[in-house]
Amino acid sequence: MIYKSLVVFALIFFSLSTIGFFLATRKKEDRFDQWMLVSRLSFALGTVLITAVFAVLIYLLTTHQFQYNYIYSYSSMDLPLKYLVSTFWAGQEGSFILWIFLLGLIGLFVMQSSKDYEPYVMSIFSLAITFLITMIAGIHIGDITIGSSPFKTIYEAFPGQVPAGFIPPDGRGLNPLLQNYWMTIHPPILFTGFASALVPFAFALAALWREKYDDWIRPAMPWTLWSALALGTGIMLGGYWAYETLGWGGYWAWDPVENGSLVPWLATVACIHTMLVQRKTGTLKRFSIFTALFAFVMVVYSTFLTRSGVLADFSVHSFSSLGLYNQLLLFILTFAGLGIGLLIYRWKRIPYPKYTKEIYSREFAMIVGALLLTLLSIATIIGTSLPVFTKMWGQPVIIDAAGFNSVALPIATLIALLIGVGQLLWFSKTGLKTLAINLIVPGSLALVSTIIVIILGIRHFGMILLAFSALFALFSNLMVLFRIIKGHAQLAGGAVAHIGIALLLIGFITSGKYDEIQSYALPKDKEVEVFGYNLTYKGPSERDGKGAFRIVATKNGNEYQLDPIFYFSEYSEAWMKSPDILVQPTYDIYIAPVTLEKAESETNLNSLQFKKLETKQVGSSKLTFARFKPLSMNPDDIQIQLDFALEQNGKVDSISAIYGIGPDRIPVSTPGKTKAGVLLTVKNIDASNGLIVVSIDGLDDSSPVQKPETLIVEASKKPFIGLVWLGTLITMGGLSLSIFRRWKNKQIAI
Repeated sequence: MIYKSLVVFALIFFSLSTIGFFLATRKKEDRFDQWMLVSRLSFALGTVLITAVFAVLIYLLTTHQFQYNYIYSYSSMDLPLKYLVSTFWAGQEGSFILWIFLLGLIGLFVMQSSKDYEPYVMSIFSLAITFLITMIAGIHIGDITIGSSPFKTIYEAFPGQVPAGFIPPDGRGLNPLLQNYWMTIHPPILFTGFASALVPFAFALAALWREKYDDWIRPAMPWTLWSALALGTGIMLGGYWAYETLGWGGYWAWDPVENGSLVPWLATVACIHTMLVQRKTGTLKRFSIFTALFAFVMVVYSTFLTRSGVLADFSVHSFSSLGLYNQLLLFILTFAGLGIGLLIYRWKRIPYPKYTKEIYSREFAMIVGALLLTLLSIATIIGTSLPVFTKMWGQPVIIDAAGFNSVALPIATLIALLIGVGQLLWFSKTGLKTLAINLIVPGSLALVSTIIVIILGIRHFGMILLAFSALFALFSNLMVLFRIIKGHAQLAGGAVAHIGIALLLIGFITSGKYDEIQSYALPKDKEVEVFGYNLTYKGPSERDGKGAFRIVATKNGNEYQLDPIFYFSEYSEAWMKSPDILVQPTYDIYIAPVTLEKAESETNLNSLQFKKLETKQVGSSKLTFARFKPLSMNPDDIQIQLDFALEQNGKVDSISAIYGIGPDRIPVSTPGKTKAGVLLTVKNIDASNGLIVVSIDGLDDSSPVQKPETLIVEASKKPFIGLVWLGTLITMGGLSLSIFRRWKNKQIAI
């Protein structure tokens, strides 16, 4: 009961903080200071309480308090500490606590630095936290339940099914797919991005509230960059987890949960560029406010889609419903209504200075780029939402990966071109002539490189255009970066981030569109050549405490060990498979287990299948199917002679058997016999597949050949997939440089 009280009191304090900050926005001299004091104290106390809730849940998980349903549902005694920590956010209640905790910490920083924006921004902050706390409140008012408590006991979760005070000896455990170190750090980073997205939203809403449309950019910019950094890092950590764990060879599937983080990131990156243009030219006030509002509204909307249960039939990892549909719907309606509603209300009163710069300016390129990013985010969220809305009128319409790719490809191509041209426009500054001269080197290098990648195998016209654009962006930004470093290294953040995006796009092309995938049978202790490596299956092994198979890969005297995971999970009641990856500088060899075939007789003498001219080893003999010979094709009397050659003890004998179908449609088989007494009978003819089935008897040595234990794997070669991860790191590094410069200088000058 005391743990639930922590949540209830946190709800009370954040509600009081919301009311107090709202009243403080009215700035009546006799009450302003009092309301600000109450609001700040309430927010701080609420943050302390939610920190206590965070710490309590960690304690309950690490001490195996299985009397609580959340602990029982996601943890177990055998989990190591690193995975026990990750069980914190394995379920909805824990991930909400993480989100609230991060919002509280960020709110304390914002409260100290927002100055005269404080009551406006913090009233919005407190309201968001209040809404989120209701998701974990677990308050019952008559037949109405507000939120799902993480401190609900087993007895409360299963009334009448377990006795009061019952403590299970162990928990159900953590989903094996989540037992990965990337899942230990991916959710906290992603939720940091979700939480920090509230900051530019709150400042943009405060700007509409106060009708001051320029001042908000300065304090909001570092947080906007931070949100882009955290969201981008979290997205690609999730992508690497999928690549390393799921065994399908990819890192992005356009799943609704994936899109739920991608859309806010796209909107946040668009917001960064519109804010820079507004700061430089005084234009785009409406656009900047819209993108800041849209980014957080999409965070809330994606939360509704993935946590209300409405996408449970369409997403492979959407959360199941906890009865939060109405609360989540109210959450999205409130914040969308506040943001979009106030923007519409103020629309005509927002100054709209005329854009006076040339269309061949950096600012114009940034405007077009921001517009394209916004369009892509809107198209993505529409495609993600389509199953929900179309289901209301009948069969749901689901957009597959190919559909999303068809929209993203041309937009990404244009964005890559703008990334290259925009940087050159910024650096040229002297007009079209200088720009044209600066285009020669990166344009020529991109053209030559594109010709090379065409020769290497790219044939898809859209991919060729994207490759050219990405290469052009890469060379343009490398040229600009080289010049910046010589004079103004502190301004390198944008160029570095753009280089990362260019590498990321090139990695997408090479690893996703032009990888090679084949299936291979690896008999135990026998070498099989796979993409230039000799792979030998050695038998069972272990990796990360899970059952696996040992594969040794050799090439040019170098030996590599691979241990793809393959075991039966009691938790999932299914076979769990995870790949292992041989990482090389220019490619990955990706080995995903498919199945294990036990050692058995390779040849069943009662059911030998042959195709024409096929030879099979039968004991110490070889049997070859030579030909069909129709004897009668009368519909009422079909007779076919089948001729075989039997090689035994260095001698070759012929065997001819007859297979027929009489007027009663019953098959009749006449065996063939060699002089040595070997008998061959045709049992069936499968004309559709060109197969015949025979049995054989009377061989001197008829013991079947033993087929060894064989591991079936799917192997793929992914050229330059490392560019995806390298591009991500460089992009995040560029954003980090930009954040550092703005925090250090406390300004957002370009």
